[in-house]
Amino acid sequence: MRKQFLFACVAFASLSAQAQTQYRYPWRIKPTAEELEYRKTLPQQASPYANKTTATYTMPTDARVPGEFEESQAVSIAWVDNFPGPGPDVTTEYGDLWAKMTDIIQKECTVWIRIKAGADSNAIKTFMASKGTPLTNYKFHVMVGDDFWIRDYGPIGFYYGANDDIGLLDMNYYPGRDNDNLYPGLLAGVTGYLDVKTNLYAEGGNFFTDGFHNSFHSNVIESVNTGSNPQHGPWTTAQTQDTIKYVWASTNVTSTPTLRCDGGTGHNDMYMKLMDENTMAIMEYPSVVTAQDRTIIQNVITTVAGMKNVYGKPYRIYKVPMPTQDNGDTFKICNDIDGDARTFVNGLTVNKTYLMPTYSDGTSGNQAQTTAATNLFKQIAPGYT
Repeated sequence: MRKQFLFACVAFASLSAQAQTQYRYPWRIKPTAEELEYRKTLPQQASPYANKTTATYTMPTDARVPGEFEESQAVSIAWVDNFPGPGPDVTTEYGDLWAKMTDIIQKECTVWIRIKAGADSNAIKTFMASKGTPLTNYKFHVMVGDDFWIRDYGPIGFYYGANDDIGLLDMNYYPGRDNDNLYPGLLAGVTGYLDVKTNLYAEGGNFFTDGFHNSFHSNVIESVNTGSNPQHGPWTTAQTQDTIKYVWASTNVTSTPTLRCDGGTGHNDMYMKLMDENTMAIMEYPSVVTAQDRTIIQNVITTVAGMKNVYGKPYRIYKVPMPTQDNGDTFKICNDIDGDARTFVNGLTVNKTYLMPTYSDGTSGNQAQTTAATNLFKQIAPGYT
């Protein structure tokens, strides 16, 4: 099997989402006044749909969304900004992190780098070369954008037709990140791939599939699309779930409860991941944790343990430890966990390589736990580097 796109959430290490109240999901996150002023300085770009004839709301009847663990031909990232100034970040630890990920990815497949101005490419190429990891397998896409969470707003690639033609699923991203919401359509425009748009509000970080029409998401998608805020108006739960099945080309859909202390995303990739069509890695909280998420995850593990994979056999389930704080302590209550939500599970599979988030660098953090978690993933996915 082949896979064209794997849209990376490039916020590994300890980059966690802003903690929220009430629903606490990205839907509720409001841009700061500083961020709004910064956006005014960015180039503006018209909607890609104004003069585009290839956009459609019709999913091909034979569409198949591949699993992340299938072959990747390209990974798309958005280079982090030098916020609040202009240009890409090539000076801080964030820029260093992006450079490391970019080099790892380009050794497996082409890395597509979204930048906001053509001159940004020179700064990034110079930066990568200065670190001894020059860009060799890349393509820059100059497009407007708001932030770097491209795993969430980037399109989901799928196959259709007898020749495995490539299409891009363009979901609605939440209000306040309107430029990011344009990205899937803009990318379809420059690649020429079929662009399938949907009114469904959903994010790539809250979706995974086994490549055999079985998919998983958290029920924050139902909450958002049946609420009063979506531009399409409130849907019923049945409408939402029917749309999910249709646009994700899924025969079987599993909706798991949303965590309450995950840093505000509501996404299932914070605690569970399909390593292949048979194997699930799920984070497990230690018994000292009193937050309700511990019970939620335990119930999800029980649910998955009772399910059958595409071959009619039980899933292999590996329980991955909850990362500690740098000093080795474990947050126990929801507010503390929510303020620094950590996970080893929210990684990225790129062909023969698995990129996993870690929270130590040899001089700080719980290195012993990092080593144990790394060894566990080597057991889960033998043969990966």
